[in-house]
Amino acid sequence: MSERILIIVLSLCPLWTAPSAQVGDKMGARVPAGLSKEQETTLMTFLEANAKPVTLIPSGAKVVNLNGDEVKEERRRELGLTAKGELAIKQYLVEIRLRRSAGGQAPEPIADVFYFRPNLEKGKKGVTLRLAVNLSTGQQAGQPEVILDYPLAFSREELNEAVTLAREKSKEVKEFYKTHGESAVQWDHKLPWILPKEGAHTTGERVVFLRFASGAAELRVTVNLTKETVTRD
Repeated sequence: MSERILIIVLSLCPLWTAPSAQVGDKMGARVPAGLSKEQETTLMTFLEANAKPVTLIPSGAKVVNLNGDEVKEERRRELGLTAKGELAIKQYLVEIRLRRSAGGQAPEPIADVFYFRPNLEKGKKGVTLRLAVNLSTGQQAGQPEVILDYPLAFSREELNEAVTLAREKSKEVKEFYKTHGESAVQWDHKLPWILPKEGAHTTGERVVFLRFASGAAELRVTVNLTKETVTRD
């Protein structure tokens, strides 16, 4: 990676938000503003071409950690990144960012597309994949980049999976829905996303902080999508 990534963990004044469809959503991620119709069509074609991954780590991809250091083959095996199986590779389209010039003014015709791919081995951390596309030609720009422990936001699919897991595994959540009624319960999740470094979770695991509410009543739980666990806050 060309830049080092600074992780800032915010613990004061947590924000909560409910996922909602956005104008300009394409396959789960919001399209950057300012694209021409031709560029948007080019982007959609690129997304469709990359919608069904064959391997966890794309051929020719550079695998790096948060400092931008390359991850060696031995370490990849330890992390389960070279595992192969009959199960299809899951992939969540999370974010699309339009690159900007050094001066921060006119955008370059290149967009970075960020995906999250869960590990094939249950309980092991997945990876963030960054692909760049030239919006003028539709061709991939540069080699794919796989980033470990990247602080990526959650896709709506992952949030829905977290809610489903909470409802399946938490007695408290089941009781909350039973008490207040299916139609009366709403849920949201905490922002910003936090990378836990201690306790039951480790950096890089996909951990969702959920809140279920009905009127003045509320219930908060933590869902670890990586380990498939649910705990009450």
